[in-house]
Amino acid sequence: MDLSKKYDIVCLFQVLEHLVNPKKLIDDISQVLNPDARLLISVLNAEEYNKIGHSWVGFRVDLEHLNYFNLRNLSEILLSQDMYIEHFWEHKQPSVARNGDPKINISLFRKLYKKIFISLLRYFCGDNLYNQGSFVLTVLARKA
Repeated sequence: MDLSKKYDIVCLFQVLEHLVNPKKLIDDISQVLNPDARLLISVLNAEEYNKIGHSWVGFRVDLEHLNYFNLRNLSEILLSQDMYIEHFWEHKQPSVARNGDPKINISLFRKLYKKIFISLLRYFCGDNLYNQGSFVLTVLARKA
């Protein structure tokens, strides 16, 4: 992003949770937004941790995710830069095929093992194991 220019919209998809100081990035972006410009942010929806707990698919204790955001703490960061949330969305965990690369031939044993494992998971945990709660929080903020 060229900090000498002004922008009408900036998008941050799955970025803020990886930064040591996400507020600094929001501060910098706020300086390059035109009046009435928009900032579209998408992050893991940490509010789901409060509802689901450690089994929430977005919760990971690692060096990759340094921050977790919910509507409240994201709103506080935005308000500190005279930005307010115009609209927000919560999205479910995407149903992603976990078969790996389709070009790779999976052995019969692996296919059978996978079918048994998935069947057991569904039996004990239900069909919605990976679809519990919302996974992503997307916010459209407007610069005042």
